[in-house]
Amino acid sequence: MLKGINARGSSTLRAGTDDAKPRAGFTTTQDGEITGTVGSNDNWTFARFVLGRIPTGQADAFIGLWYHAVAAYFFRNGEFGELDWHLADGAKMLPADARLLFDRGALAEVLSMNLMQEAAKTGRPTMRRGSASGELILSPSTALPPPEQGQKVAEAYYRAAIRVDPDFAEAHARLARLLDLTRRDQEGRGEIRLALDSSSDADVRFFAHLFGVRVAAALGQFSDADVHALSALRLFPQAQSTILAASAVALHRGYVRRAQDLIAELPDPAELPDGVFDPWIVYPFGPGRSADRLLAELWRTTPSVH
Repeated sequence: MLKGINARGSSTLRAGTDDAKPRAGFTTTQDGEITGTVGSNDNWTFARFVLGRIPTGQADAFIGLWYHAVAAYFFRNGEFGELDWHLADGAKMLPADARLLFDRGALAEVLSMNLMQEAAKTGRPTMRRGSASGELILSPSTALPPPEQGQKVAEAYYRAAIRVDPDFAEAHARLARLLDLTRRDQEGRGEIRLALDSSSDADVRFFAHLFGVRVAAALGQFSDADVHALSALRLFPQAQSTILAASAVALHRGYVRRAQDLIAELPDPAELPDGVFDPWIVYPFGPGRSADRLLAELWRTTPSVH
């Protein structure tokens, strides 16, 4: 173990940045099948080590943005193994940063989803997805928890982020999804309302309305479910997730022809023009959909070195 005096007050460098030896690599998998291995990138470890030398209270805004922007980069590329180490380290640097609490919740949530769980059944633990190849890459460090446990962890992080920032709209929306999964729909309806009241972001509002369809239908409030579906479709008219949800609501209401007509409207993804898509597709990558914007902001605010 590399020892030294850390400017943040510890005589040992923080966990996650204190090992001079190379980290273990990752196992790649596609559609649940093992396809090979790749090495880890120790440049990230060094970058976190450098930030760890900044005294407490200095440049915290920049450090928080750096951890969040780099996390978004990992999310976008599906590098969940690197992301796990990254966010664990960020939590030691800035334990009350709402963005990093949210990022940890998003990571726990995505690792509880079916695609990740199925890949993990190969006997390998956490993972990343290479942006070019579409491969998931599993880290040998820790085993994935079962979905229910991962969802509880995600819920706890989202609630923690909301305690720090009550107007964190996407945390409200994602919490609503988890509440719907466990049939706590009355509480979920409140979170959806808070999300819609707090955000003008089209993707976040889409998520809130999509989950609003599910929550309202579960409560038997089918008129409200229709309103949410129409609102989501106004934002993204060809979103397959919402068309399917609206069709299910119509079927519940006994409007069989309406349900069939909606299914007939499902677009062929291959025929959609560039830039037209369903935000649900990128939901598993959390803040990764904003990676370019966050990285550009990071570059703009990087302190000059003289």
